[in-house]
Amino acid sequence: MISIRPARPADSAQAAFLIRLSMGGTAAIFADDKSRLSPEELLAALFHRAGGRLSYQHGFILEADQAPVGLLISFPASALSLLDLGMGVNLLSILGFSAMTRFTRRMLPMMQVREAVRGEYYISNVAVHPDAQRRGYGAQLLVFAEEQARKLGLQKCSLIVNQHNADAIRLYQRFGYRIVHSGQYPGSLAETEGGYHRMLKDLSIIKDLK
Repeated sequence: MISIRPARPADSAQAAFLIRLSMGGTAAIFADDKSRLSPEELLAALFHRAGGRLSYQHGFILEADQAPVGLLISFPASALSLLDLGMGVNLLSILGFSAMTRFTRRMLPMMQVREAVRGEYYISNVAVHPDAQRRGYGAQLLVFAEEQARKLGLQKCSLIVNQHNADAIRLYQRFGYRIVHSGQYPGSLAETEGGYHRMLKDLSIIKDLK
């Protein structure tokens, strides 16, 4: 049995693994050899708290036979600035000033990437556990995100995907997403991650999926 439910703070450990998976190499931003927390521990702490863009408040868990195997984090793009501010406050509380400063330096290149614009429903993170992939769960999470967008009266969904993630790009294109902007990650991310695509779907256009 497959179901999708709102995430809870208790999902933090499983969600952290899936968030890191969804981020690919950009998850290196959360790694700090001077910190007592591993990247997944930091992501779990952020997911457990309210207010930030990676909070459980904006997450949904896909369960297969009551086991959590998929994650969606999504929200209206109009909330991005406030959610980023909230995540900054949470990071300061979790890490302290010195580690927060180091994190901010690592994050600066990503801040130059325009993820979404007002009027869109932004799919920030979507991932399926490796043991449960190729069963259509990613597609179900995309459909669910579009349903959430429509409930909010939004007619566009958007997301960011690494250019080398061919499987994800094919899935998004199959679901009617089109590339509206391509760019290179700035700074050191350009060497490790290369470029990215911003993809957009107009929900008012009905596409026959095959």
